[in-house]
Amino acid sequence: MSKNGVLAKEPVSDGAVDYQRLIQLFECPVCHEYMRPPIHQCKKGHVICQKCRPKVKGICPLCKQLVANQTNLMMEKISTLIKFPCVYAPKGCDELVPLREKSHHETTCARRPVHCEYARRGCGALLPLRDMTGHVRQCHFRPA
Repeated sequence: MSKNGVLAKEPVSDGAVDYQRLIQLFECPVCHEYMRPPIHQCKKGHVICQKCRPKVKGICPLCKQLVANQTNLMMEKISTLIKFPCVYAPKGCDELVPLREKSHHETTCARRPVHCEYARRGCGALLPLRDMTGHVRQCHFRPA
C-alpha cells in the first residue's frame, strides 16, 4: 500500500505470497515511497531509501541505531523480481510495473497530471492526461 493507502490491482497469485504485505516492505519509513536500490539499512536491519539517507543523518528513524554503510542485498534482489504500483494509483492507474520500467511508465502514464496547453493564456486546469483532450476542446482560454 502506498502512502495514500492505495494499491493497484493485485497480480495473479496462488496465495503463497501476500503481495500487499510484500510491497509494504519496500516503503521507506521516512518518505513512504517505494525503495529502489541502493537500499540502506541500520545495524538492526531496518531499511531506508537512498534519497532519505542524508535526511536521517546516520540514525535509523525506527530504532535510533546507526545506519550502516552497507546495503540490504536481499531486498535489492527481491525488488528486481516484483512489480510495483504506479505513483498515480490513487488517481486510477492500475498498472504494476518492474522497478526498471517504473520511471518511464510514470512519465507516460495516462493518469499523470498535466497542465492545459492554454496555461500561458490563463487556464489553470491540471488534469490527468487522459482527460485533457476533452478539456482542451472546450477550454475558455482556447483561441477563437
